[in-house]
Amino acid sequence: MNHKFAELMEVIDKNLKYSGWANSQSVQSCLLELESEVKELEVGLRNQDKDNIIEEVADILYDSLMLARLAQREHNVKMSALMEKSIQKLRRRKPYIFEESHVTLEEEKRLWKEEKANEGKIEKNCKTVNS
Repeated sequence: MNHKFAELMEVIDKNLKYSGWANSQSVQSCLLELESEVKELEVGLRNQDKDNIIEEVADILYDSLMLARLAQREHNVKMSALMEKSIQKLRRRKPYIFEESHVTLEEEKRLWKEEKANEGKIEKNCKTVNS
């Protein structure tokens, strides 16, 4: 899988280097594209269309990584910093996965909400799996 990830990142970098359209994109325009792909995935899920689900999740993965590259270009945000931030959040919100232990669904929800509250980021309208 690491090889495929590296290959996809290489494709994104080549796209930004050689494609005028890709190079003209911004974080904001890429975010709009990502939102569009999420809506297309919702349709695939409603229709239980496995091929469409694969296609749209792949598009979301690509757009997310493209967004990271654009953030790097526009805001000097390094991919390694994004990955580290994600890992740090998971270490705080889901410490049991790093301990390789199981918790009940109720305990998982409680831990997630407690950490979100500690972070000051509980949103009333947030619809996450752990809400």
